[in-house]
Amino acid sequence: MIAVKSTSGQIVTLTWDSGEVRKDFENDAEGEGSNLRFSDCGHFIVDGSWDGFLTVRDASTGKVHHRREYAGEMLCRIHSVRSGTVWIIEHSPKATKDDQPPADGYFTIWTWPFSDCSPSTLGMQLPFICASAASEDGLRLAVLFGAPHQDLHVYELPSARLLWRARVTVGGSGSELRFSLSGSFLASVQKDCIVHYCAVTGQRLEVYQLPFPSDVDYSPNTRLIALGSWQSGEIRPFAAHDGADGEPDGPANGSQPFSSDTNTTSSAAGPRR
Repeated sequence: MIAVKSTSGQIVTLTWDSGEVRKDFENDAEGEGSNLRFSDCGHFIVDGSWDGFLTVRDASTGKVHHRREYAGEMLCRIHSVRSGTVWIIEHSPKATKDDQPPADGYFTIWTWPFSDCSPSTLGMQLPFICASAASEDGLRLAVLFGAPHQDLHVYELPSARLLWRARVTVGGSGSELRFSLSGSFLASVQKDCIVHYCAVTGQRLEVYQLPFPSDVDYSPNTRLIALGSWQSGEIRPFAAHDGADGEPDGPANGSQPFSSDTNTTSSAAGPRR
């Protein structure tokens, strides 16, 4: 089964082999919102709306099993990590006055199932979040934020301690962030290029120049990187770096290691047990 969500917010499920519509959730009145994600069991679909609703639906029938409203906020991105046991939700409050910026964005951590969870809030608050990504092991969160200049921050979870940061320039064709499956690497879509970082230190390992870059992803074995642009797509190998698990030593290049006080939060995204 494949699930898709239109810009109006309408969700439909399709058969994977023919593309025929299996179920129209008839929810277009909810308006735009975040990406959608399947639960790890495949029986539920989770999505957020720009009207502040976090919703869990039955993937086969569209029946709502859980819903929570965050009034005055937009739910912009949903991340599922640790094989679907931990979820990280990106919140962006709406502006309430024409002459003042909105309140800073923030993230909540949930555990599955949502109906049995009391979510916690991570300790960082950031203005104008435009992209985020979470590592599959739940130990790192990357956030791109700011206007007009963008800052890339990578945080340790669950402490929300800032590990490193870099100033980046984003073009008009995309600003995606993507961790490798191992969490060792981070790729960032920037103006006229895609930058491949060490996720631990922030060291810039490769810069792939291409016009109108829009998306990026890693192969499961982290030996290949897929680069997407408005003009083409390509898959490239990249050279191994120091460290057998892809985590090179040395100071960050173009980034700044940072020490901060630990912000406590739920143990939901703590070390793997």
